[in-house]
Amino acid sequence: MKKSLFILAFIIIGLVQTGCKEVGKTSSNNQLPVGDTSRNALDWQGTYFGILPCADCEGIETVIRLAYDNTYVMQTKYLGKDEQVIETRGSFTWNEAGSKITLDQAEGASVSGHYQVGENQLFHLDLEGNRITGELAANYVLPKVTESLSGRTWRLIEVKGTPFEMKDAYFHIPILIFNEEEGRFAGNAGCNNLMGSYELNDSNGIRMSEVASTLMACPDMELEQTFLELVKSVETYQLGWDTLSLSGKKDAPLLRYAADYLLKVQ
Repeated sequence: MKKSLFILAFIIIGLVQTGCKEVGKTSSNNQLPVGDTSRNALDWQGTYFGILPCADCEGIETVIRLAYDNTYVMQTKYLGKDEQVIETRGSFTWNEAGSKITLDQAEGASVSGHYQVGENQLFHLDLEGNRITGELAANYVLPKVTESLSGRTWRLIEVKGTPFEMKDAYFHIPILIFNEEEGRFAGNAGCNNLMGSYELNDSNGIRMSEVASTLMACPDMELEQTFLELVKSVETYQLGWDTLSLSGKKDAPLLRYAADYLLKVQ
């Protein structure tokens, strides 16, 4: 009797173990692989810039910055109609397929907030979220901006750790513009126009030389004099997300700039 009970128990244990293995095997096979989508396969965080078509103006200059926390900043300017820069901030949501985003815009917005996310580009969609077709389809694409010194206007935002504040005594917004092909830079430090040469070295090294300026007298020349002194000490540069830091021997930036894609140089 005892021998029969022992054999029965052994059989039951074997059946339970076999069943557990089969359940585990079935469960594993039911886990479908996650397919690649724009959301999880592309490096979509960044800045996108272009000119979208406009019904009653020359075009809509558009800058969209997308962050991985699903927030955005959008700047627009209606060319030939109004020089005002309209800025909106908010969050965006993905569709279930992970291919399109919708900006959380103000109610009643006249411009679509739907975009299809492609590799290094955003496709502006119509109000129903569909791709725009026809001869003008290529005009509804916003290319992603690559990190580079050239190709944009750098607006001064900080001097030796102190935030820059625009004054009435300054005739211009302090800016820098780099021309990579010629190895030249130009800009302004609040009063006079500046120009010079630059050379990039390994490990983010930069040398700015042959700095010259116009000779106009302005009510406040302090910023310009400070810039001319600091630029002689610049040895390295650091590109961030739409930011540029110029530093000397120490790590602390001497001058910091932000990319301004809609700022027009006077």
